[in-house]
Amino acid sequence: MRSTKNKKGLSTIISTVLLVGFVIILGIAITTWGTKLVKRNLEKSESRIGTDLDCLNVNVKVISGSGTTVFVENNNLKEKELTGFISRYDVGNKIFVDYKNQGTVVNAFGAVPLDYSFAKDRNGVNEGGYSGSPDKIEVIPQVKLEKGEVVDCVKKTAIYAL
Repeated sequence: MRSTKNKKGLSTIISTVLLVGFVIILGIAITTWGTKLVKRNLEKSESRIGTDLDCLNVNVKVISGSGTTVFVENNNLKEKELTGFISRYDVGNKIFVDYKNQGTVVNAFGAVPLDYSFAKDRNGVNEGGYSGSPDKIEVIPQVKLEKGEVVDCVKKTAIYAL
């Protein structure tokens, strides 16, 4: 007569080995995924920190001018030039974003005029669409990083109420 004990023991060992193998493969997959996720988030954080550090000394002020012109003044603490700026005009319940001054260099302790009678979109096309003067003008300065990338210093936005 044959014993069935050997078959049951062998089946338990095989199932245990398969289960341990499955757990190891699952652990490796989760570890690989987690490592990639952490690395990607660290890169984003480093970029954000670098941007914040480059924008730390940015100090922009909007001062009054004549007619439909105001002046954007660069009062950077480290004598760093701005590589441009983006303007936002609040007109009633609409906001017009103006990109025409993205490439306008503003030297340290210098100023450039900003004509707010019209706005240009990203493609250089006149947006227009508003009459009179805006209620508020916001100027978002832009600086160039060491890698050559231009970033917006949103936290250093200057606001001018008309």
